[in-house]
Amino acid sequence: MMLSVQEVAQLRGCQERAVRQQIIDGKLPSETTINDRNRKKYLVPLDALEPRLQARWQKQQAPAPGQTPKQSRPLEQFTAAEREEIDLWIDTLERWQSCRNQPGVKSKAEVDRKFVLWFGLEHPDTAISEAILYRKLRAWRDGDLDGLLDKRGKWRKGQTDMPDQIWQAFLTYYLDEAQHPIARCIEYTRLWAQECAPELVASIPSYSTFRRHALELAEPVRVYGREGAKAYYDRSSLYVRRTYEDMESNDWWVADNHTFDIQSQTEDGHVHGRRARQVFEAGIQHVALQQPVVGVQGCHKGLLAVVVVYHLATPAG
Repeated sequence: MMLSVQEVAQLRGCQERAVRQQIIDGKLPSETTINDRNRKKYLVPLDALEPRLQARWQKQQAPAPGQTPKQSRPLEQFTAAEREEIDLWIDTLERWQSCRNQPGVKSKAEVDRKFVLWFGLEHPDTAISEAILYRKLRAWRDGDLDGLLDKRGKWRKGQTDMPDQIWQAFLTYYLDEAQHPIARCIEYTRLWAQECAPELVASIPSYSTFRRHALELAEPVRVYGREGAKAYYDRSSLYVRRTYEDMESNDWWVADNHTFDIQSQTEDGHVHGRRARQVFEAGIQHVALQQPVVGVQGCHKGLLAVVVVYHLATPAG
């Protein structure tokens, strides 16, 4: 947990100037960042303070006696748009914490600053700052889902309708093996509209609308467009599952454009030969014989075996 110079001064009961001087003299560990006004700002880790000051801070943050923490609504009571915003912030906070806790990080404040810049590029329609990140993080850890929502309504500002021409232009860039991120595809779409369809520029929806539509694409379409044909055939194409457990030996005979000489035996024991020829349409044909055929004779090699054949399959030809 990082505290500002003002918060440290309040805990110690001294002036901010004294805290700032200790930081400059190297007597108080801190991290340096840049605030919204492009000025240097010091942040002091809570665990760098004396134990009594840490306990005082924890006591100040605890709810007052008799006051229960705010209970968040169950997730199913939120609208679809609110659930989408909650999911976005949870994913963002997890990614932010992962970046801050990577091995070799020397300045978490610098990570915060760069993360805010990255988030602003990826989600230009969503308000973001270091203060917002810490506020959302506290709400998330407290289980306060309402605290993850932007009550000012700015998170989903802009239009939500998706004109078909804009969507098709977006897909041209999104379904590409270069795998451009959504924000870049939106920018390419905007440039295309300015050049080819200026009347549609004003109707380009917000980032969240593009993201929602992109997530609704069928998985095979997304894989084929962004990862190529091989990935599609490996993971997403249709396939036939063949089962052989119920098949008996010689139950199926498969031939390729052959004429069969078939011998059959009547009830009185008389054996006679028949030449069977089947005309098939395009595609694989399946012939289920009305009666089992006893004995199959090759055209030139005589009787090969005495078997019972129930199914006959042959391709067109």
